[in-house]
Amino acid sequence: MALACTGACTMSCASRSTPAPPPIDATLSGFAVHLEPAPLRLAITTPSGRLVFDGLAPADVVPTSDDPDPPPLTGLAVRDVTTSVESLFGSFQFTDDGDAWRVARSASSIAADGGSVRFDALDGGGAPIARVAIASDRAGELAITVTPTAPPPAGARAWVSIASKCASDDRFLGFGDQERDAEHRGFTVPIFTSEPGIGKRDDDAPSPVYFIVGTRHASSFPLPLFVAKSGFAGVVDAPGRSLFSMCSERADVLRVSADATSGPGGAFVYRILDAPTPKDAAKAITAHWGRPRVPPRLAFGVWNDAIFGADHVRAFAKYLRDNDVPSSAIWTEDFRGGAFSGDNYRLSEEWGFDPTLYPDPTGLAADLRAAGLAWLLYYNTFVETDVSFFAEAEQGGYLIEHADGSTYTFENAKQKPASMVDLTSAKARAWMTGWLKQGLAVGAAGFMGDYGEWLPLDAKLADGSDPWVTHDLYPQLWQQAQRAALDADDVGGAAIPKEQRLSFVRSGWLGSTPLIDVFWPGDQRTDMEPDDGFPTIIPQAVGLSFAGVSTYGSDIAGYQSATNEYTSKETFFRWTELGAWSPVMRTHHGTAPLKEWHLDSDADSLAHWRRYAILHQQLLPTWERLAQQAHDTGVTIWRHLATDFPDDPAAWVNGYDEVMVGEAILVAPVIEKGATSRSVYLPAGARWYPFAGGTPIDGGQSVIAGADLSTIPVWLRAGSITTLLPDRVRTVIPSVSGVTTVEDVGDDRALLVAAGPDATTTETSGLAYTLSGATSLSLPAIDARWNGAPLAACATPAVAPCIDQTPGQATASLTGPGTLALDGATIEVDGGAATRALSIEVRAPAR
Repeated sequence: MALACTGACTMSCASRSTPAPPPIDATLSGFAVHLEPAPLRLAITTPSGRLVFDGLAPADVVPTSDDPDPPPLTGLAVRDVTTSVESLFGSFQFTDDGDAWRVARSASSIAADGGSVRFDALDGGGAPIARVAIASDRAGELAITVTPTAPPPAGARAWVSIASKCASDDRFLGFGDQERDAEHRGFTVPIFTSEPGIGKRDDDAPSPVYFIVGTRHASSFPLPLFVAKSGFAGVVDAPGRSLFSMCSERADVLRVSADATSGPGGAFVYRILDAPTPKDAAKAITAHWGRPRVPPRLAFGVWNDAIFGADHVRAFAKYLRDNDVPSSAIWTEDFRGGAFSGDNYRLSEEWGFDPTLYPDPTGLAADLRAAGLAWLLYYNTFVETDVSFFAEAEQGGYLIEHADGSTYTFENAKQKPASMVDLTSAKARAWMTGWLKQGLAVGAAGFMGDYGEWLPLDAKLADGSDPWVTHDLYPQLWQQAQRAALDADDVGGAAIPKEQRLSFVRSGWLGSTPLIDVFWPGDQRTDMEPDDGFPTIIPQAVGLSFAGVSTYGSDIAGYQSATNEYTSKETFFRWTELGAWSPVMRTHHGTAPLKEWHLDSDADSLAHWRRYAILHQQLLPTWERLAQQAHDTGVTIWRHLATDFPDDPAAWVNGYDEVMVGEAILVAPVIEKGATSRSVYLPAGARWYPFAGGTPIDGGQSVIAGADLSTIPVWLRAGSITTLLPDRVRTVIPSVSGVTTVEDVGDDRALLVAAGPDATTTETSGLAYTLSGATSLSLPAIDARWNGAPLAACATPAVAPCIDQTPGQATASLTGPGTLALDGATIEVDGGAATRALSIEVRAPAR
């Protein structure tokens, strides 16, 4: 650490009349820290020279509302807050009553040694309000830790606010699972884990129906982090409530505040990560809080749901196979029982197998497995008071309690009294894990691990922890219980190998990523409205992507129809199209399964689903390559446009309804009801080929893409190779008789090559493909060769080796490995059997 001062480098301001001590300059792990004691100013510059924090000196407060005590728009401030809480159905509404903000004006007791800069923050009267430490405990990170000088009075919590200058051209991504926005400049974003609601309001203001309609930022998996275009990531490194004012209170001020009482040692910890690009941010964030798992191959198969008992499940499995529809899993959430209430189908909250609907679960799991279908179940941590095991749970001390030690009950989503498992207790976790193992023992491949957001803030917990802290961490405790079952060697019974088991979840917090196999974004409404319907799928994914949440898929075509129309054919079609391009493709029957539109509702729907299910299954080598890349680097499968195009300002604001699949595929679903075309922004710095074929287009512009009801606009980046399986694979489950598996096609592949800059793609199996010298290629090629031998035109049917060419496209049928030469361009295929069948489709400008 380099210091600009001499001696012990300790200074103080005894009084306001004492001349201000000189500024302090220190270097902490490459970060340049500049501290001016009076008036207080802190400036932080990254190792690469970007000013990423400039604040703490209070400016004149400019009220933005009628609030008589507005927050400090710049500066460091603390105050004590007493909060009243309303809570129902997993939603929370807070009313804060706080002291006036105590604003820091100067610094004293400044010390800069041992790898940190420390000082007391003083108010205008010279009284200390907080101790501040600035240190780097990880490469590429700087932590600002603010500990209020006095603890809050009983019943109150200490809040800390810090603010910095906000550049006029800065943009902000992140904040986890956010339905309404992908870029957050101009918004104030509250972060706290909760039910997201049914529908979404435009703001976060209090509401008499807070427990039904969600606020704009209510989320099951919110994250106290953002990624700034100016080259850094900001993270509040603690559970509990936080608030991010993203240049919303004043255009030139970014303010972050949080409940410090929930932080480590009662401190507010704000981390600044050096992140020149969003990709750097994803790598840095996941290096600290955890990289995503590479899930079992099952995650990337096609999943379907089936309920109403074993006979119906078997019949639906037969329907899929009879109609040659790819499917690798059947998900059955009513294995525990279910019944209709009007049009809605309500699950039983028993955790064992319903003896009437599913009398032989082991036999059913085996029959499905023989058809190439894994069986998936459903669990949550609620314990209704009338279930058969409630007394066991209560007597065993497995449930959350009131302060007086009585069992804590609340009204669950079905308006029935229930409690929940106290997962802070080791014995309760073991008990919960035991139930999960019972499901796995029949041969199930895994389950949905639902909910996780409901922990009451006045519960008494077994480990004595503060429920305000544990509330945000409860999803991780739930995920740890799931992992304990999924990864166990002692499940017994008919359990499948642990390497093939998975779960899928909807809630989380910092640190959840390495625990999660699959994430789904909760219970969207069964419509195409932006307030909780189909358009919310991409914003949720890209907000989570910076924390490494990668293996992602939604309920096709929504779940909730309590306050909106049932799924229509149009909604089903549009959702299916995006589902095929999602890492996980899974249907849901919805709250009213006999009213919603499904793949078996008519012949058109079956054909549409089958077409896109085949495409999704063909993409398996791409899914697995990108999943491994996500595990290795933290850069996810689905990405915000700015992740790969950080230098294009328009890419930062066009991530709401477009998404990158890896580095080379841009997907732009039609999200407007009744639309048959849409505007698509193609990022600058690349040339783009329509997936369906056509003339390439230079990026940096918006184009109108036609999209009838069966079409989704997709574009390929020039200089890319997309690897696909042959279109005959129907399951990823191995060793299945009578159904084409991945193993059955061996090394056979279909390649989709977009001519442009040199590129290399390597599958997780080691099979590799290299494009070279194709920047000026045009088609048809004059000279086409495979391993040096001229290629003739294909006959009907095609017999390898041969090639068909039209203006802008060439399709070669080959037996590999080898080199395809098209004039001066080459496509090298390395590895695999000498008999492997290859179909290589090349796109290039028309000659």
